[in-house]
Amino acid sequence: MTEGDTICLPKNSKQILLLAWRLLSKTCATLVDFLKITLNSQDFLSRYRLSEKYFSRNRKLTLPIVVLFLMNWVRCALQKELDGFFQILDATAVPVRKVTAGAWCRARRKLAFEAFVELGAKLVSFFYATFPHRRWKGFRLLAVDGSTLRVPSNHETKRFFGVWHPAKGKKTCPLARVSLLYDVLNHLTVHALMSPKNEGERALAAKHLESAGPDDLLLLDRGYTGYAFFAQVLSRKSHFLVRMKQNQTVVKKFLSSGKREQFITLEPSPLARKACLQTGIPAAPLKLRILRFTVKNRCRVILLTSLLDRERFPLSELKELYSKRWEVESAYKWIKCRIEIENFSGKSPLTILQDFHARVLTANLAAVIAHPVQDWLQQEDKEHPPKHARRINFTYALSAMKDNVVSLLTGNTVLEILHALFRLLHKTLSVIRPGRRNPRKKGPKLKLFAMAYKPIA
Repeated sequence: MTEGDTICLPKNSKQILLLAWRLLSKTCATLVDFLKITLNSQDFLSRYRLSEKYFSRNRKLTLPIVVLFLMNWVRCALQKELDGFFQILDATAVPVRKVTAGAWCRARRKLAFEAFVELGAKLVSFFYATFPHRRWKGFRLLAVDGSTLRVPSNHETKRFFGVWHPAKGKKTCPLARVSLLYDVLNHLTVHALMSPKNEGERALAAKHLESAGPDDLLLLDRGYTGYAFFAQVLSRKSHFLVRMKQNQTVVKKFLSSGKREQFITLEPSPLARKACLQTGIPAAPLKLRILRFTVKNRCRVILLTSLLDRERFPLSELKELYSKRWEVESAYKWIKCRIEIENFSGKSPLTILQDFHARVLTANLAAVIAHPVQDWLQQEDKEHPPKHARRINFTYALSAMKDNVVSLLTGNTVLEILHALFRLLHKTLSVIRPGRRNPRKKGPKLKLFAMAYKPIA
């Protein structure tokens, strides 16, 4: 990075921040090299090809090429995507016809979707081990939330994922259940799951807990209450802050007391005791803390938490903390609307799972690359406070990964590409205006992605 590439900063901090910039650039480059080595290793190939005879010959569509192609936001006409992909690989002036769409469809059926899951897990582990990540009072803030995705309608997807039966009309729609364990401060999906619709959100959340541990604080919505789930969280030595439904017995008793907060003892029901016995978790009474406050629209909010220290965790701070759970809702906005997760490039359950985990992986890579720039912005704002705080425009960061993810994981100029991306991200910012509200529009018209009518760009 040359002196002409630097960003103007106050003189007293310029040298320090420039050094930090270079160090984080090298850390990002090390992560890219780490993923590249993993992707091209023989061990990775042997684990994720669906047969020993697959990817054994010297062909254009090797396993790393198939993985990279799916990571590159495949959303429009398949043949156009393939021609553009090989144009980047071969560095040609115009698109090149190297592979047909039919050959590609045969090749992807040889790849297990778990390849993207492992790459994602390695990326997340590398990030927390090497990057100076953000925490709240020593806690990693993790939000859990579930949703559903519409998948292509055919006999195979209906049988695998299950169908949704609308209250009105007779037309059924196959739906997949998805769930995210999301780091709200670092904008990173720690763990992602896609399953049949009949698997409940709380069952998927229990699987997420394998990725949680000490010094993790889970922010949970009203769908994740219950003694058994709380006991599972605490068995991982994690903590939780959950919004409660107002019709629950423990909440009614608390509201009748007229207090703003108090300590309670939560006893397991016979059903919860049985669930704990099945999972090998002790069913001892839980000492918890319950709080209440009213938001601007006069809506009463009840929170239950395992954070018992009133001095270290006062009600006012927990009230503000719970609002950070909204970041996981924003994550769904990004994957559903920005990267068009429902715009699948295949029709079978295998290809749908490949697309989902590949796009989550690339979104995480975008978040990691944007991370140093956001830290840089925060340091700038400390030195020269602006009228409003600024942050990375993550929609632009996602869009910048198109094609660049291929160049990063195949080229030899990783640092040059990273520096160019850093400069672009630094120039594309969003302003944070406190108190600004955008009411949710009810009943939006859902966008459908027809396989036979893919966009050309």
